[in-house]
Amino acid sequence: IVTEGNYKPLATSIISSEVKKYTNVQEIANVGEALKKAITLVGDDLCLVTGSIYMVGDALKQLRQPGIE
Repeated sequence: IVTEGNYKPLATSIISSEVKKYTNVQEIANVGEALKKAITLVGDDLCLVTGSIYMVGDALKQLRQPGIE
């Protein structure tokens, strides 16, 4: 899943065009929605978030919200 952060984000279409060379990819612009989708896909397995420190910060904020487990 490819998403955008809030600080100088690169468009998901640019990132996904590169990722598509190696694997299947989904574009979800909203970090919270991307996390929900990723957690649904992995179930009880590991969900890895990568990107800038800003992206990881956005993800941590979302993970602290009710409804994301």
